[in-house]
Amino acid sequence: MTEIDQKLESLGGSQGFLGAPIHEERTCPDGLGHFRTYEYGSIHYHPKCGGHETHGAIRMQWESLGWENGVLGYPTSDEQGLSEYDYRSLVDARASAWGDAEFPGWEEVPPHPLDGVLTNPDFGRVSYFQHGAILFFSSNGQTTVLRKNEPRQRYWPPYDEYKMPRPPRPTLLQKIQRLLSGRQ
Repeated sequence: MTEIDQKLESLGGSQGFLGAPIHEERTCPDGLGHFRTYEYGSIHYHPKCGGHETHGAIRMQWESLGWENGVLGYPTSDEQGLSEYDYRSLVDARASAWGDAEFPGWEEVPPHPLDGVLTNPDFGRVSYFQHGAILFFSSNGQTTVLRKNEPRQRYWPPYDEYKMPRPPRPTLLQKIQRLLSGRQ
């Protein structure tokens, strides 16, 4: 049983959401990974990333970027839920999903007022890849690509597009109080 077969079984087999296989397991163009396409998605396996499924709008976006040979590389997670809190955390460039990844050029953003609060737990979906992530937004059916090591302004839509308020800016009094208390 291959890693792709094992992954399919963990997702409910051919009776699960991916459906039945369309073709046999194939080697990816780089010669390292393998994939199999199903009725409603695919599973890609790479020795360093493991086997992960992609489907729906996220899979179509990944295809348009060149699959595993494109800018994002192989998937490193299955598609999963994206809450508004998760989205804001990614926008705030904390990059916790990528561990110790470097993000040159991304300024440190102060904690968001909604930190720790799941305001909309069904905000969308996300799949992580070797070099970024693809997000799907439930409200409008759009996808957004986030690439590691790139300025976020090129890839993130403005807050207003998803009807989210901008984080409040500190008042002059708050800035002075912060300065006097020794906090930067």
